[in-house]
Amino acid sequence: MTVHCDGRVVVVLPETTPLDAAEAIFRQHFRWIVVQLEKFRRFRDHVFLPRGRREYLARREEARDLANSLLRQLNSGGRWRYKRVAIKDLRRNWGSCSRLGNLNFNYRLIHLPIRLAEYVVAHELCHLEVFNHSSRFWSLLGSLVPDWRDRRRELRRYHP
Repeated sequence: MTVHCDGRVVVVLPETTPLDAAEAIFRQHFRWIVVQLEKFRRFRDHVFLPRGRREYLARREEARDLANSLLRQLNSGGRWRYKRVAIKDLRRNWGSCSRLGNLNFNYRLIHLPIRLAEYVVAHELCHLEVFNHSSRFWSLLGSLVPDWRDRRRELRRYHP
C-alpha cells in the first residue's frame, strides 16, 4: 500500500485477489492512511529539493563556488580562519563546522534563495568562534545577519 502526496492511495495485490479483499485491506489500514495524509498536509508548504548522486556530482562545484563566494563576502575582514571547505550530499543538515576548522556545506545550498544560503554560511562561520548555540553564538550571528530569526524560520520550509 502506498499513500501519495497528491492524496492517492494505491493498493497492489495479486491479480487473483477478489475486490472485496482489497476493500478489507483498505479499511483495516484506514487509520494509518489518515496519518500519512495528515503528514503530507502538514508539509504542503515545504519545499523538497532534488536528490541523487548524479545531481550531486553535477552541481557540487557550483555549490562550492557559491559557498566560497559567501565566505569571502561574510569574512571580508578575515576575522575567522578555516582550513577546508567541503561540499557534501548531506541528508539532514545544511552545514557543519568541525573543531579542526573545517566547514562542510550541503550541495543543495544552490537551490536555496541566496539570503538563506547566506544565513547557512554565516551560521557555520560563527561556529568557528563559538562552538555551540549559546546566547553568545546568536549574538555573534546577529552581528553578521541581523534578521537571522526570520531567515532561520524560512529555512525550515526547505528540506535538504
